[in-house]
Amino acid sequence: MNLKTLAKLLLNQHNFILIVGVGAGFFFYPVSQYSQHFIVLLLIVAMTLSMSRVDIKQVFSPSQIIRPTLIMLVFNFILLGGANVLLGYLLTQDTLLRAGFILLASAPPSLAIPAFAYNLKGNINTSLVGTTMGYLASMAIMPLAVGIFGHEYDISKLLITIFQIIFLPLLLSQVYRTTKIARQTEKYHGHIINWCIAVVAFTLVGLNHASVISADQDMIVPLIVAIVTIFGLGELIYLVCKRKGIPHSETVNYMLFGTMKKWAGASAVALVVFGAKASLPGAIAISVGFLYYCWLVIRWGNKAVPSG
Repeated sequence: MNLKTLAKLLLNQHNFILIVGVGAGFFFYPVSQYSQHFIVLLLIVAMTLSMSRVDIKQVFSPSQIIRPTLIMLVFNFILLGGANVLLGYLLTQDTLLRAGFILLASAPPSLAIPAFAYNLKGNINTSLVGTTMGYLASMAIMPLAVGIFGHEYDISKLLITIFQIIFLPLLLSQVYRTTKIARQTEKYHGHIINWCIAVVAFTLVGLNHASVISADQDMIVPLIVAIVTIFGLGELIYLVCKRKGIPHSETVNYMLFGTMKKWAGASAVALVVFGAKASLPGAIAISVGFLYYCWLVIRWGNKAVPSG
């Protein structure tokens, strides 16, 4: 892939919005003090629109859910989640950063996985079912994980935030997808989703501006963990699959589930429950994850798709 194609990828209207959002967080960070009050609402909108593509009733067919669910649990929660917690605890003693890594580990898979799988010629059904089941699983895994690792937190605040960011969008999406307005506005969903995620990314970067600019341990540790668990883990999965002769469609799914969390959602929960510092692991992973997706597009030569 030449520089012209790479530039086209980065300047794609969906990708460019995210780049602008992250960049603006460095320069207009005072505004994040105000935009932080809208993070939960923006994620509810983005996730409702994203999940409106899914008919939950069809997903719950017993014959369809077992294998995708197992793949998702092994790669997204056990492998990727375990790596985040292990590295987070090895590299820092800061309780807030550790809490952020735990929330990141127990967060659901990225809602972009089915779209990425489609673009990279992965197994669409597996990615769609696995992602949906991951959202349901995270509602139980997230509070359990935080409790097991002994962090002091307001359980009611955590449960309310999980309800707002995970359960409520699932419920609203199933109602919304049956309405006339959903069909009329479907072509705009990608734009709305990406603007919501861009504002969330802007806010998270802005709130952590001091740590990011100073490049202190609060910034370095999450960056190292993000690179290892996204680029490192993704390439390891790729090499193992290649050596084992696993078909490309399955390899793509393993790599996506093994590298991509709902980073914005995890950061929002961390911000609400623990504060700005705890949101750093997820906030930094948003940028690293975007770069890794760009790398996968460069490797396999397909066009970019909306984030979310």
